[in-house]
Amino acid sequence: KEGLIKSDGGEKIKAIYDKIYPYGKEPNYAAVCDEDEWYYIDKNGYKKLVPDFRVETLGVYGNNLAPYCSDGKYSYIDENAEKATNKTYDFAGSFANKRAAVKQNGKWAIIKNDFSQVTDFIYEDVIMDDFGFATSQNVYIAKLEGKYHIFDLDGKMKSSTEFEEAKAFIADEPTAVKVDGEWGFVNNKGEIEFITEYKDAKPFSNGFAAVYNGKKWGYINKNLTVVIGFEFNEADSFNNSGIAAIKKPSWKFIKLIE
Repeated sequence: KEGLIKSDGGEKIKAIYDKIYPYGKEPNYAAVCDEDEWYYIDKNGYKKLVPDFRVETLGVYGNNLAPYCSDGKYSYIDENAEKATNKTYDFAGSFANKRAAVKQNGKWAIIKNDFSQVTDFIYEDVIMDDFGFATSQNVYIAKLEGKYHIFDLDGKMKSSTEFEEAKAFIADEPTAVKVDGEWGFVNNKGEIEFITEYKDAKPFSNGFAAVYNGKKWGYINKNLTVVIGFEFNEADSFNNSGIAAIKKPSWKFIKLIE
């Protein structure tokens, strides 16, 4: 069963659901699945919104819209859990900064929150975070002609720099990218800040990034100094409160000391 915890590690929502997603921003509801029924709960955990049609999944709210899947097709509901558009997609991500990534016939596009298209369905892939957001940091990363690039919210390429792999931006700090077989970090202008010798990496946040040396995960700062040793089986990025989930050998939390 799944639940939610607060940034200080305390319990927010008891682990009683088959699936739960974080609270959205607009509105502040969380999608849950309870015995094959999907609905939204409010900040106190009470059932708040239930679609009046059958859904297979619900996504995270952003810009007063949330993606859903029904009969194998994705679309969007509004803040009242009513259908917001008749348009459907093979996949639909969550909205941030009035933009979202959608997929149709094997290709991806960026749309606005009025469901008009920013781009045509031209991308081979769009990088999203764990909760379906591609544009939360005012840029997005998409694959075009076999390489990933950084684009602004209007679909303009930020630079000619290209990558083999990339992780989503989660803060106004560099994210991890793979260039010529090596992992490094790029800023939101598309500029490579440094290349490392690590086998894998996660985005920077709070001034630190998780990196993998081929055996264990640790953390580096922006001087590429190892600040937390390679002792974790898995390691996530730090959140806004300076807390990160790590696995050693079970999942725990570590917190930055001010």
